[in-house]
Amino acid sequence: MPNLCSYGMKVVGTKENKDKLLEIMKRGYDCTKEDDIHMWRVFDAYRNSYKGDDEELYFIGGNCAWSVYSCMFDGPGTYQQRDETGKGTTIVQLSKDLNLDIEIFSEEPGIGFMEHYIIRQGDVTTNDVVDYYEYDIEEYDTYEQFLEDCPDAKENVTKDMFDAATKDGEQYIYVGGMEWDYEI
Repeated sequence: MPNLCSYGMKVVGTKENKDKLLEIMKRGYDCTKEDDIHMWRVFDAYRNSYKGDDEELYFIGGNCAWSVYSCMFDGPGTYQQRDETGKGTTIVQLSKDLNLDIEIFSEEPGIGFMEHYIIRQGDVTTNDVVDYYEYDIEEYDTYEQFLEDCPDAKENVTKDMFDAATKDGEQYIYVGGMEWDYEI
């Protein structure tokens, strides 16, 4: 089973084109099928909409394998790079074809990173990746017990951090990352 990457994206454009994007993202990801155009290993895509100041905001959320980059972009290490069906596509191509501005945030705490992309009608204007770790501390009474099970956490979680989180009744400690503050 691959590591699971959660993503959220804000999409700006006509309702018809935003709905087309969502439809393509929901299609199956089995590379052996000869069905319609699709992205690779996007496990799910669902729509959330919110009423903004003057407009309805359109968000798509879901999960994909490994990273947004590997499943939705083209380049070294991506699924699109190995497309033999001619039916695979990318978020950049869809942004261009559908005249959409798309901002994506993702998190993959198992491997330890977050991604942030802004794509304006096919032009990638932001491409950021930062370290991000999430540690479940709920079952540990002491820092020493925690490190016994998670020795790699020592470089990211100090005893003071652990003690403060347990004192506050926190279940997780988050290290690094970025706020999901949408710009578009």
